[in-house]
Amino acid sequence: MASPPYKINGILIEAPEEGGWKERESLGVDGYGNPVLPPTRQYEMGWNYMSMTGFSNIQFIYDTYGATGTVTVELPGYGLGGWAFRAYSGAAMHEPTYDVFVEEHYENVRLVISKIPLIGAVP
Repeated sequence: MASPPYKINGILIEAPEEGGWKERESLGVDGYGNPVLPPTRQYEMGWNYMSMTGFSNIQFIYDTYGATGTVTVELPGYGLGGWAFRAYSGAAMHEPTYDVFVEEHYENVRLVISKIPLIGAVP
């Protein structure tokens, strides 16, 4: 079964080889001893090898939208299982990174999407 499409601002990107929701780190505790957590989450995607075209695509998206404002992403829904995708608006795209460029491929590509609000996600 093929993966549903991952999209950023409606632009299709290569499905990552790995991806997942990052754990939120506690900001401290409130007066009742409960953990205070950030209201948004992060999702990290990774590719062991990515073509020049695939990397250029996500770099173009970052250059166009990521550095100047928010993006809408279509990702696996938090807590919904692997193939239930949701659209999240108001997220921030970090600059894509990679370790090395070898033989027309980028190795160990990473992309983090942050400030993902879980309230108001569209099915």
